Amino acid sequence: LSLKGLIELEVMGDKDVNITRGKKSYDESVLNTLPEDEKIVFELLKEAMLGRDSITPKEFSKFASKEYDLVFRKLLRIESIVQEQLIETGKISKERQEISKKWSSKATLYGVLAFVFIFVLQFMPGIYIGLILMCITCSKNSKIVSIMSENGYEESAQWKGLKKYMEDYSLLSERLVPDI
Repeated sequence: LSLKGLIELEVMGDKDVNITRGKKSYDESVLNTLPEDEKIVFELLKEAMLGRDSITPKEFSKFASKEYDLVFRKLLRIESIVQEQLIETGKISKERQEISKKWSSKATLYGVLAFVFIFVLQFMPGIYIGLILMCITCSKNSKIVSIMSENGYEESAQWKGLKKYMEDYSLLSERLVPDI
């Protein structure tokens, strides 16, 4: 949003940043070209700054705490948009995602059944152990079946490599906000 001129970031001291609306934030043609997830983030910032010229991350955090339902709904929408984009770009396999969900659902079902047998029926301890073992097995299977495609694995490895590089060689932990 900052690179597109919709917001401006002003460094205040060593560790604080001030977020203000950019010059292009009033231009509808620029706003219409934004991807859906960026529109949602911009709307959140706009609502948090209502009646003010700027906001700090701490103030935004207070706004998010006070308006939890609104922020949570918008974040869920962003999550679903990103999920759709990952499927469209081939980073996540829809079929593998369904298989993983199926195993996860079975694990939940067996866990609930074990709970019912233990606390309601209170007979045949062998059933408890069997259901708990089936629950554990299904949970493991849901984690084994990855939802990522080969393309997704490759990009994930690249991101992990970048993270490792930034942690090991860039000395980001020793830099101040203006340096970053």
